[in-house]
Amino acid sequence: MENLPLMMLRGRNVPADLRERFQNWLFEAYVPLFLKQPSLKIVAFFQIIKDNPLYPGLLGAYHHTNIQALEKLNENPDWTAIFNDMNKTFSRVEHVWGQSYRLLRSFGNVIRPIVNDGKDENEPVIHFEAFKLSLEEHEKYNDWFIKWAYRVYIPVLMKLPGLKEYDHYQRMDTHGEIPSWNYIGKPVVTEYPCYVSVLYSENLRAFENYENSPELISFKRAMSLEVSSNLIPEWYVQYRLMRSWRK
Repeated sequence: MENLPLMMLRGRNVPADLRERFQNWLFEAYVPLFLKQPSLKIVAFFQIIKDNPLYPGLLGAYHHTNIQALEKLNENPDWTAIFNDMNKTFSRVEHVWGQSYRLLRSFGNVIRPIVNDGKDENEPVIHFEAFKLSLEEHEKYNDWFIKWAYRVYIPVLMKLPGLKEYDHYQRMDTHGEIPSWNYIGKPVVTEYPCYVSVLYSENLRAFENYENSPELISFKRAMSLEVSSNLIPEWYVQYRLMRSWRK
């Protein structure tokens, strides 16, 4: 499990009058420094499609090779200095998400979409979906995904037009209390779903086609029968791609 790829999620709310300056700093100063880390393979930033106070407006997704590489990064004093500089320079930016997930399974038709041609109708879309699960439901959910979702339902979903990738993740802490991710002088959310599905669509129209498809209805019906008849979404949100980098 320690050698599985992982995704760090960092969500921020940025005041409107700071957005352009903060994004320029992220893209021109922060990312080039971060990309020097050998473990990092992909960095992508997303903007929420529909404003919702339950979710960060700006989302960063950082894909690393494994947990050991991430631990070395967190111990790097140079990286702490970068965060200090960011928090000092942009003190009004709120850090509202901070958690890491290990990749369990990935299904893809093509390489993850990372191109934005500037046209609204062609912007790649990323969708996060997770459920509130009791301890008993965690086991049922995991067993059902291994037995049925991976083998039957997700491969069927991947045949939908415009759906590029379906990744299934597990929170880095598998037992016990959820650890807090500490940002200097910033509050962060410390309750995160255990399992998260991340879908990549080539545009919003493709996601809406997936969302209204009979294939998805069948998928959710089967999951509710095996896991729980009262599955409550904890995350259900879409973002558009702003910028991305791949090594």
